[in-house]
Amino acid sequence: MGTKSLGTTLYRLIDVVLALFLILNCQSVYQNSVGVNYFVYEITALLIVLSAVVKFGCNGICNSKFKFFIAFFCFYFLYLALMIIFSVEKSLIVSFLGRYGLLPFVVFTFLLDLPAKDKYYVFKKFADLVAVITFISIFFWLFGSTLKILKPNSLFSYDWGQTVSVNSYYGLYFETQFVDWIGIDWFYRNTSIFVEGPMFCLVLILAIMFILTCPTEFKHKKIELAVLCIGLITTFSTTGLLFLGLLVLLYFYKEPKLRIFLLIILPVTIIAGIYFLIKKSGTGSFFLRLDDYVAGFKTWISKPLFGYGFGKFDAVIENMSRDDNIGFSNSIFAVLVQGGIVYGLLFIVPIFYGIMSGIKKKQRRLLFLSLCYALLFVLIVFQTAFINLYIWTCIFSFPVKNGEKKKYEIMPLCGK
Repeated sequence: MGTKSLGTTLYRLIDVVLALFLILNCQSVYQNSVGVNYFVYEITALLIVLSAVVKFGCNGICNSKFKFFIAFFCFYFLYLALMIIFSVEKSLIVSFLGRYGLLPFVVFTFLLDLPAKDKYYVFKKFADLVAVITFISIFFWLFGSTLKILKPNSLFSYDWGQTVSVNSYYGLYFETQFVDWIGIDWFYRNTSIFVEGPMFCLVLILAIMFILTCPTEFKHKKIELAVLCIGLITTFSTTGLLFLGLLVLLYFYKEPKLRIFLLIILPVTIIAGIYFLIKKSGTGSFFLRLDDYVAGFKTWISKPLFGYGFGKFDAVIENMSRDDNIGFSNSIFAVLVQGGIVYGLLFIVPIFYGIMSGIKKKQRRLLFLSLCYALLFVLIVFQTAFINLYIWTCIFSFPVKNGEKKKYEIMPLCGK
C-alpha cells in the first residue's frame, strides 16, 4: 500500500470518528451528561482540526485557492473580532471561538486538492451512522419502551434545563420523553441517544438531507432512507412528520407518471398537517414553543444589531409569559437575541445564497438542502452544533451539474 493510499485511509478513518462526534454534538445525552464529562465538544473540535491537517498533508492545495483561503481567513476573523467586541464577554471568548473559530478549518478542507467523494465523505458517514443509530433505537423503542419485552438495565443523568435521570438500555438507547399530543401520557417517543425528540428529529432530517443532496455513493440508499423515515415517525415530532409529508409530495412530483396521484396525496397531506398542528396546539410543549418565538422576537427587536451578548438569555427569560419555560426551542431567535443581525449573518447568508443560487442555477438539490436547513434553523435549537460549519461550507461549495458529462463536478469556493 502506497503512502498516499495510507494517507487516504487515515483521513477517512478520522472522518468516520468525526462524523460520530458531529452526531453526538447535536445534544446527545452524552454531551449533556451529569457526573461524567465525555468531552464531546472538545473531541469534535480536535477532530475537525486533525481532519484538515491530515488531508492537507496528503493532498495539498493549489496557489490560487490558498490565496483565496488567506483572504477568507482574514475577513472572517475580522468579523469574529467585531462580534467579540460588541457581543461576547471576556469570560466567554474561548467558548465563542471554540464554536465558530473552526470554520476556516472546514473551508480549508473543501479547498484542498481532494477527490469530490473525499470532500463529502464526512456527510456520507454522518448519514450512515445515523441510520445505524436509528435502527438500534427502533429495536429498543419497539421491544423495550413499547412492548416491554426488554427492560432497561441502568439509569443515566443529564442536564437539559434541569437535571434529569432516565432509563438506559445498555447506553445505546434512552427513554427521555413521553408523547404529549396523542391522548396517551405513558407512550414513549423514540429519542434514541438524544435529550429529546426534536434533537433526534434534527439528526434524522440532516441525514436524509445529506443522502438526497450530497454527491456521494450510498450503497444501501433505499434501505437507509427507509430506516430514517421510520425513525422520524417514531419520534412523534410534528416537524419530522411534516418533513416526511414534504418528501412524499416531492417524490410524486418528481415522477411524471405519478403526478396524477398528487390530486389525492396533496389534500391528504394538508389535512394530516392541519390535524397534527391542531393536536399539538393542545399540548404544553406547543405553548412553550410559541412563548419562545414571542419572547424571542420581543427581546431581539429591542437590540436588533448586536443583541444582548453571546450566552445571554436573561432578557428573553424576562419576556417569557410562562414560569415553567426553562429552555429555548429555536435557533433563529436564540441567535438574534444573543448577537442580533450581525450574529445572524452567519446563518442567514448561507441560507439566502443557497436558495437564490439554487433557483438561479436550477440546482434543485442545492435549493432543497438550503430550504431544509432554513426550516431546521427556524424550528429547532442547534446553533452551536459543529455540523452548522459543514452545512455552510457545503452550500457555498455545492457541486454544479455538468450537462454534457451528466455528472456532478465540484464548484470550488473561489470559482472555477
